[in-house]
Amino acid sequence: MQKSTSKYVLALLFLAVLLTYTNCANDGKLSIKDLASLSNEQVEPPLISSTPVPPPLPPDPPPLSPPAPNPFLANEFGGSGAMINSGTAGQIVLFQNANNSKLINRDGGATQQSGINNGYGMGAFIDPKDQNKTKFFIVDRNNHRILIFNQVPTSIGSVPDVVVGQTAFTGGLINAGQAAVNSRGFAGPTYVSVCGDGKMLVADQANNRVLIYNQIPRVSGAVADIVVGQPGLTSNLAGAGATGLVTPYAAYCFDRKLFIIDRGNQRIVVHNIFPTINNSAANFVIGQPDFITVTAGCAANKLNIAYEIVRYKNELYVADGFNHRVLRFATVPTAFGAVATNVIGQPNLTTCLPNRGLPAAAANTLNTPTSVAVGKDTLAVADFANNRILFYSLPVLAINLNAKGLLGQPDFITNLNYASVNAMTVNRAKGLIFDGNYIWMNLSTDNRVINMLLPFVL
Repeated sequence: MQKSTSKYVLALLFLAVLLTYTNCANDGKLSIKDLASLSNEQVEPPLISSTPVPPPLPPDPPPLSPPAPNPFLANEFGGSGAMINSGTAGQIVLFQNANNSKLINRDGGATQQSGINNGYGMGAFIDPKDQNKTKFFIVDRNNHRILIFNQVPTSIGSVPDVVVGQTAFTGGLINAGQAAVNSRGFAGPTYVSVCGDGKMLVADQANNRVLIYNQIPRVSGAVADIVVGQPGLTSNLAGAGATGLVTPYAAYCFDRKLFIIDRGNQRIVVHNIFPTINNSAANFVIGQPDFITVTAGCAANKLNIAYEIVRYKNELYVADGFNHRVLRFATVPTAFGAVATNVIGQPNLTTCLPNRGLPAAAANTLNTPTSVAVGKDTLAVADFANNRILFYSLPVLAINLNAKGLLGQPDFITNLNYASVNAMTVNRAKGLIFDGNYIWMNLSTDNRVINMLLPFVL
């Protein structure tokens, strides 16, 4: 019985294999027809599109981060620092309660955080040692201090974050209230700037020295690290030669070199290697034939109470104040004997009269220019005694150039010093900063800092 059952199973298996083989296609696979009959469903061949389907688009790349600012290009520019673009869209007045106010220390009283007394230089510089922040600097001369905003001010109520030269915002005494000159205080400072590596420079004018801070102070009352013009931080004697200074007005870094407006010695002192010790010696001067001569003059190679300098590309522009002109050097000088090639404000390089000796101001005259700044291809000049800001196209390749625009006066002839101030008056400007299509100015005798819309689009 068991043997016949096995034979029966084998027969069934043979029959199943035979049926499968006879229902296969030539390749041994079940045909579409056979599959349909097995499943009792209609199977149609797949449709083939005549238009190929494009591959999916790659994902959008992440947005690029803006390049980090180069503090050497931005800071080592002269004037009041490189052009900034804070995004301001309206006029702002600092250190006063309104546009028509000009009280000392904001309310006519004691020194305070929100007021100034005779503002001088100003600047906007990148701090490479503090996340590349753009910081805003004001020289408060008669309060013997420098005020630092950790960002560009945005409203009339903006106040500085740090004070240098005093231990607190309420201090306003010479040499920080000490009996003698020291490393903390100032005596009538006139200018502040910042190098590409973050070192801060202060022209401490009445102390006959330039102070160097290894970084921009972040707390009030900081002391200087190095002094130029003196053997140490406790002396303030006037001097000449390669190491002395007399009432220096401003100091700058250009290409890691130090340039000092040594105003009392009628020269610009240049250190080819940035000082790292006290009382370092200069390498050459501009405006004098040697280190010994200290006389003023009216010529292409002389100065008479210079105030500020600014660089445009590799050209150098000097506000030669008491010669009532701005000198252009075709290249930044590198040795004794530099000679200016062009002049603004005079008909030639040997005439130095206020307003060219004319009875009134004009579009091609100056009277004691004190500050210079560059924005794109435009030079701004604070025409101090004419109470206006003038603008010129760069480069200056001609003599007897007319300004292309002005602020502070209704025309090029008027030069009034306005007793009553408002949003458009410019009395005795001492500092300039381009900010987008606005320009900041430090109005010294009005005890206020204000920005104005430019008379043209840069």
